[in-house]
Amino acid sequence: MRFILSLLILISSCSSGVDSDSIEIASLVLPDNQKRSYSIQCNLLPKQTIRDLEGMIPTFIKNLKETYDFKNVYIYFDQLQIDKFFLQFEIENSEESLEKQLLTNNFITEHCEGRVDAANVYLLIDSYAIKPNTPYLIERSLCQFSDDKGYVDLMLAVDKLILEGMLQGIKINSTVRELSNNSNFEWTNWYPNKTDIESFKNIWIESNLAKEIQQDFKETSSCFGSQKYQAYKLI
Repeated sequence: MRFILSLLILISSCSSGVDSDSIEIASLVLPDNQKRSYSIQCNLLPKQTIRDLEGMIPTFIKNLKETYDFKNVYIYFDQLQIDKFFLQFEIENSEESLEKQLLTNNFITEHCEGRVDAANVYLLIDSYAIKPNTPYLIERSLCQFSDDKGYVDLMLAVDKLILEGMLQGIKINSTVRELSNNSNFEWTNWYPNKTDIESFKNIWIESNLAKEIQQDFKETSSCFGSQKYQAYKLI
């Protein structure tokens, strides 16, 4: 599992630490794959269960659709702290800040902490469609660019990974979320099941070509630990 995240997080390292020149280049590399993301940490109420939460979600989603034009809404359940979950909202090309508006939603006010983190999110690997109301396995890591490295360097490593066919037959989606520190970013991998995780892990360990690509990633960025979630797409 560590190998998978080392790789894919390195992949995401290009999106965050960027100077003015590489920002312009990056905008050409992924012009349609950038979204504005709003994330907030939430908690189950005392004596509340996930089943109780599931019963509230349809009304929550209905209210969201009436108010906002979100492209995607996700819910992440922490696999270690079962009383905690995260909500993530994505909207395309919005110049309006939605942090304050989200905090007026009744469900969010009742369950979530009073801080919304806003950032740009980039889709880098897209090998299958994420469907609503289907469980997915998530790995998320915090990464940092190496000195003088950035998004373009990361994209070169990702392109090599894809063009060499290392992801053929493996279902994996990967995103990069920019953090406030320009050299830091959050790398997230989506898998539909454990089989795809193990398939990628085996290739990453056993392939000689993978070892070459690993070196490219190591020179671009480094990642620290990982967190695992079960996630669902709500919209």
